Amino acid sequence: MATATARGAIEAAEYPTRMFIDGSWCDALDGKTLAVINPADESVLAEVAYGTRTEADRAIAAAERAFPAWRALSVYDRARILKQTAELIRARADKIARALTQEQGKPLIEARLEVLHAADTFEWFAEEGKRSYGRIIPAMKVAKRHYAIKHPVGVVGTITPWNFPAALPSRKIAPALAAGCTVVSRPAEQTPLTLILMFECLA
Repeated sequence: MATATARGAIEAAEYPTRMFIDGSWCDALDGKTLAVINPADESVLAEVAYGTRTEADRAIAAAERAFPAWRALSVYDRARILKQTAELIRARADKIARALTQEQGKPLIEARLEVLHAADTFEWFAEEGKRSYGRIIPAMKVAKRHYAIKHPVGVVGTITPWNFPAALPSRKIAPALAAGCTVVSRPAEQTPLTLILMFECLA
């Protein structure tokens, strides 16, 4: 595990490097990897699996298969899972923050605050999903009543930038899951480790 030294530097650590597709961790089919660089000293932090269209297609197909079961869960069941995710992110905040600092360059205290914000986002949308209300629409005839009901749309794809590698993915992933959609998420090439560690909290 990475540890902060007295001078504030962060020692090297081993991080997960695989993609999570269809319920399991996997490497790219062609074995291709991507070097994650520490911007402070340009050292290589890790070599992560580098997915291609093949892995993207696999992930989308898996998300499509998972969609009916996820959609069928009650909003309360989905909320429970999102709250558990928030709790796991908080429990692992130090580790995730260290990865964020090493690959993105933010001060460690700022990185930790961002990770905790991501956890709060999952918890907030866990409750917000319960308020996905429909609405009654006035009808021309007294004997009729029109109403609109919200439904999940299916698989949601997210692509997020490098500058907030914990906060921005959580703002896309959490509401999609709360609404009953499944998600395929691609982190920025510069900062994949943070999101991989967050995926572990969802897996």
